[in-house]
Amino acid sequence: MTDIPLREYLQSQIDGVEKRLCQKISAQDKSVGLALTSAKEAVAKAETAMSARLELLNESRAALKDMVATMLSRNEYTAAHRELVGRIDALEKALAKAAGQQSVWIAFGTAGVAVLLGMADIFVRLGGR
Repeated sequence: MTDIPLREYLQSQIDGVEKRLCQKISAQDKSVGLALTSAKEAVAKAETAMSARLELLNESRAALKDMVATMLSRNEYTAAHRELVGRIDALEKALAKAAGQQSVWIAFGTAGVAVLLGMADIFVRLGGR
């Protein structure tokens, strides 16, 4: 075998280990750099997606707010409904009263015609003698 001084041997071993460590560190740096770039891209995509989602949510809130502002409240509906029910009741009473009065006039008219017919019959009988 060849005799190599111990110092040179150890130095070559150290240089070999150092070279392998540098290669491993370089590979790891590259991997970490790729992972960091991927993470940044993922964060950017997530931020864009979240921004779009929040924008849609704000639009939905605005639409709901507009709808609530234009809707009739239960109290307003109840008050208007009561008023309409009162008007309908008044109209029904007026119609019933008018129908009752019409019935009275029909009864008076029928009775009047009957009286006239009776008088006419009497005149005819008396006039024929």
